[in-house]
Amino acid sequence: MEGQQPYKSSKKWFDLIKEGINKRIQKGTNKRLEEETNKMIEYRIKKLEDLLNEMVKNAQEKANLPEIEGYHTIISLNYNIRGNDCMWCKQLIITDIYNKDERIRCESYISSLPNKIICTNHIDKSFELPDSIYFIQGIKKTIPDILNPRALKHKNKQYINIYVDFSMDLNKPIKENPEISKYGNLFSYNNGRSIIKMDWRFY
Repeated sequence: MEGQQPYKSSKKWFDLIKEGINKRIQKGTNKRLEEETNKMIEYRIKKLEDLLNEMVKNAQEKANLPEIEGYHTIISLNYNIRGNDCMWCKQLIITDIYNKDERIRCESYISSLPNKIICTNHIDKSFELPDSIYFIQGIKKTIPDILNPRALKHKNKQYINIYVDFSMDLNKPIKENPEISKYGNLFSYNNGRSIIKMDWRFY
């Protein structure tokens, strides 16, 4: 009996070492997976950022603004999640573009402006944004891609509302490592210059 004790101890020690190695491997795998996921999120956010920047630039040129300091965009989208695509889709898009002296508001509503973005400057002069439908369709497609597709599914609900608050301050530097936070149905992204907050609700 006494001769078997070292064997049992060695086996237990080996199991502990193996368990520790497996935990480190799992931790490394999870970290790599998180890094890959964050890179994909950053890539998709960049697509939305580029789209909004292009939209803002078009409005700036149309309104003859010499420069802008930033913009703030609110987006609300309703999707039929049981369909293969955006079969039933509503949108609200409001963008405020500003510098220290002037402000332009660009708006699109499903009820009155489903395929148009109308911009109004501080003296109530309005104009339709060129290529409005391109920006509207691009926004509708890009925003769901930012979220994990599994987050947009619910077995007992048919529709989902996605709310986006996007702000851009062109005077601020871009962080080397953006802050990404995901908790429940809340998502936030901050790279110093761009800040995005998103949430979604099923109904």
